[in-house]
Amino acid sequence: MHVQENRCIVIQPRLTREQEIVIGNLCYNAGKVWNVVNYHLINGNLKFNVYDIYSKLRNNFFVRNIHSRSAQILMGQLVEGWEKYFDYLKNPENYSSPVRRPGFMDKRRAHHTIIYDKTGFKVLGSKIRLSIQNN
Repeated sequence: MHVQENRCIVIQPRLTREQEIVIGNLCYNAGKVWNVVNYHLINGNLKFNVYDIYSKLRNNFFVRNIHSRSAQILMGQLVEGWEKYFDYLKNPENYSSPVRRPGFMDKRRAHHTIIYDKTGFKVLGSKIRLSIQNN
């Protein structure tokens, strides 16, 4: 069995005001995607399948405003959270502490960490170029 480690690089550069706005908008849209997908899952409008969710919501305003693979990763995290919650309801003895159902992001500050895989960014010397959606 191969276990893949998640790796995270935290970079704290001095951003320009424009870069701060772009990153803030990406994180805000990611939070809105979380809320939209969660709403549809709770109301039974979507199956708990990332590809089904993405194919039905890819034209949503907030989904279109983040990189497609980042949106799929975010949707996968939400589906995984719901699956873990359902498993907890069936088998609470397998968990050392209660598992809460995935909630909504605060409407006023709906920022969520956005994750890029290797398809969404390039390292160019000392710069990182993030891929963002064109509308």
